[in-house]
Amino acid sequence: MSKSVFFIVFYILFQAVSYAENKINLSDYFSPTVIKEACDTSQVKFFNTDEKVFFIWMNLLRMAPQRFLKLIEAEGFLNSNSRYALSLKKDLLNQKPVDKPFKSNTLLKKINLSHTQYMIKIKDSNHKGYESRASKVFHSKSFRSGIYGMDEIVLYTDDTMNPLQMLVCFLIDEGVKDLGHRKSILSRQNNYVGLCIIRNGADIAITGTLVEVR
Repeated sequence: MSKSVFFIVFYILFQAVSYAENKINLSDYFSPTVIKEACDTSQVKFFNTDEKVFFIWMNLLRMAPQRFLKLIEAEGFLNSNSRYALSLKKDLLNQKPVDKPFKSNTLLKKINLSHTQYMIKIKDSNHKGYESRASKVFHSKSFRSGIYGMDEIVLYTDDTMNPLQMLVCFLIDEGVKDLGHRKSILSRQNNYVGLCIIRNGADIAITGTLVEVR
């Protein structure tokens, strides 16, 4: 990666993921190759800024899970000692990295829009209408090869969060007995993702679709 491209990537990331007292230097945690591939948002130009940054963090997590764990511990994003947080640490230490970042397409973003708007309206999260969204994906001609599975992650919060905090919240999965969100994000079989993140004042809603395409 040339120095100019390297700094452009970091400028974009810092503008989107800047904290009052903390700016994360990715090169302290990840290799240049992982950074280059994980931060490539050329195929998700239809994502808003939050979605692009969430997409980048997901790629960094999956491509270098142990380095990601080191980052969230060192930067103060994993301070909890709950059994969910402790199990996350164990899972990330044992997680095998994927070779490539997520792919995406406009369909996987569009199908999540109305549900994300709905969660903002009711100020809660749920999977209502999942079967309809899944049907649209499975019957779509957007994928040249077959679809073998689809997972959904949802979150509503009235706490101010940046995309990395949102992702860590999904990964800890506090109170979710089957750790469904965590497992979906870490699944090595899921290779496509669609995201819709909406902010309305302090309210944030997220719907994510993770798909296994072969």
